[in-house]
Order: sequence, then C-alpha cells, then structure tokens
Amino acid sequence: MRTEQVVALVATFSLASAAALAASPKSRHAESPPEAGAGPASVFTPRSAKSTGTVVVEGHKMTTNVMPDLAAAMKYDPQLEICLNGGYFDLATPFYEGIYEMHHLQIPQNLQANIGYHYYQSGHMVYANEAPLKQLHDNVAAFIRKTDNQAGV
Repeated sequence: MRTEQVVALVATFSLASAAALAASPKSRHAESPPEAGAGPASVFTPRSAKSTGTVVVEGHKMTTNVMPDLAAAMKYDPQLEICLNGGYFDLATPFYEGIYEMHHLQIPQNLQANIGYHYYQSGHMVYANEAPLKQLHDNVAAFIRKTDNQAGV
C-alpha cells in the first residue's frame, strides 16, 4: 500500500515570508492534528489570507502567522521534514529571519534536526539568476528524493 505524503507547505511568517517544502512518510488518515484546524493531509495555511499575507479580522488588519500551524504539523508528525530556501540579499525576507523563526518554533528540540536550510547568492527571487536557480533545483530535487517514501516502488 502506498503512503500519502505532503509535498509542499508554503508558510507566511509573521515578520517575513519564506517557502518551505515539506514531505512526510507518515500515513495520512482522517484524524485531525490536535492543535490545527485542518486535516493532516491538507496544506497548513490560513484560508482567509490574501497573497499579501494580511487578513482583516473584525475590521482590524492583521499579519498572518502560520508558525503555530507548522509547529502543530511537526508535533503531529515527527517525521515531517522542512526544506527552507532563501536568498542572502533578500530585502522582503531578510537573510536571518527564516533561521530565527525556525529556531523559535514551539517544537521539541529533537525536531529541529528535521529542518534543512539552503541559502543562495541572490535576492528574494532565487530563480531569477541561473546559478542560484540550478542550486535551488538541485536542493529541492534532492529533498524530494530523500523524503519520497516511494523508493523502489
């Protein structure tokens, strides 16, 4: 029997945005994670968030923060792996912000080993220059191969 896997998780952080690919070999079923409102096979993102990362709640403009959802997903499935990619010269998502946010996730210390970091000689659009694009491609392809859970099938 094949195991479902979450292939991508896009998280908008409270202070910055970053894309994180996630994959898990854990079997998915109908049970919902205890700390999240969405089912385990869904992507953990606020459904009401606009592409700007802001929502309006009772007339108040707020920045979305999916870090608690990411922490809940990682606690629910301790085999969940995250691949964080970013540019050193990114003005929209400053270099150290992703590392800082991930190091401050409310998860057990042993789950920090499930987070991989890759940074490139680029700005926010890593894919805009050929050399960083190739590195990004190679890192994401290696991450997908590593977390595929379909090896030999």
